[in-house]
Amino acid sequence: MSIPPLAIGTVVEDVAGVERSQLVQEGSSAIRLRLTLAPDVNAEAIWAEAISRLSAYLVGQGAVEIEIRRATEPPQVIPHSGKFRQVVGR
Repeated sequence: MSIPPLAIGTVVEDVAGVERSQLVQEGSSAIRLRLTLAPDVNAEAIWAEAISRLSAYLVGQGAVEIEIRRATEPPQVIPHSGKFRQVVGR
């Protein structure tokens, strides 16, 4: 299954309190979600909302067996290019 990066990338950025997001594909059945949150927000509630929206989007696309992993690291630039990509494949 192929989901356009622009489409999936916008799902999480609309969550209130998310300043920056990045989805990292980890194989064919997992996505690592990296977030930078606004200061003074309820981080647990924002993470839960982001994961819920992403999961609902994936199910709607027919990708029901995708595991969403909460990353401990923030969104990162691509080391060799210095560019930021909202969706990264590994």
